[in-house]
Amino acid sequence: MLATMKASNHNMLWPPYASNILLELWKKSDGSRVIRVIYNGQVLKLQKGHEWCDLNACPVDTFLSYIDQFIPTDIAMQCKA
Repeated sequence: MLATMKASNHNMLWPPYASNILLELWKKSDGSRVIRVIYNGQVLKLQKGHEWCDLNACPVDTFLSYIDQFIPTDIAMQCKA
């Protein structure tokens, strides 16, 4: 999941024991919704040059659009390939 989101790999070759990723859904005062990604208690930072969104407050549509490319559309067919 960290690699999929292009997480910064500074001092993170292997996630430490008992690491956790928390996805929070927030509703802003204007009614829009954003996703916040927390990794081991801190907002997840992305690799330089791969900042596809600010994961402190990423618009839901942007987050889902990015993640959608990694979700198989026909898993049975893709497993046979």
